[in-house]
Amino acid sequence: MKKTLRIILVIALVIIILAVLMFLFIFSPADKYVCTSDEGNITILYKKDKIVGVTNKGYSFDLEEQQEHAKKVGIETYLNEFNAWFISNSTNGKCEKK
Repeated sequence: MKKTLRIILVIALVIIILAVLMFLFIFSPADKYVCTSDEGNITILYKKDKIVGVTNKGYSFDLEEQQEHAKKVGIETYLNEFNAWFISNSTNGKCEKK
């Protein structure tokens, strides 16, 4: 009886640990790349290797298209390219990682 109880407790503990790890991985906060200018703002939310969201005001942003491009070139290259585009297409534009 004690052996069965120990096995059940170990299995329950393993399941709880795995659930917590999955929760932390899935819901971990994304990094932000915040771009501001006189015309509007764009904040790109990204994780290690992909764009996970965007908020924008004053600029259009095709999330699916940009996600595909970032996937092809890598997130750091994408952010560098986006920075160059944003600065050249805005008044007093700047971008920074937060």
